[in-house]
Amino acid sequence: PNLLAASDPERASHRAFGLPNLEFTQDETNWPYKVSMAAVKDMRIDIPGELPGPMDPIAAGEILGKKDHYEMTEADEQMMATGHGQLVGQFLLDRQGIVRWSFTEVPEGGRYMFAAPSPQELMSAVSQVAQ
Repeated sequence: PNLLAASDPERASHRAFGLPNLEFTQDETNWPYKVSMAAVKDMRIDIPGELPGPMDPIAAGEILGKKDHYEMTEADEQMMATGHGQLVGQFLLDRQGIVRWSFTEVPEGGRYMFAAPSPQELMSAVSQVAQ
């Protein structure tokens, strides 16, 4: 994900698909544009088999980083210092380039943060677009 941010620092390509830049603030939340650190701490991420149980995204990131032996780089530090994050999405386009299906972190106040569609949901979307 950081490669695109390095080549597209304004993340225009993400915004073109409806994924705004997310600003982390001390106490203001206006989802999906701004989110307070208290709201982030209230979010719960649950990745069975990867995390011991539901937890806030910051704690989950620390555990997953250690599990993957990830070491922060200078580029990571610079991106974190901006106070901005990037919401993630997956999109299925037809042959004409029209988005026919999407799964993003935007709906429901971040309920889908760090989530992914189930294989069944993805295959169902693919079969509908293929028709």
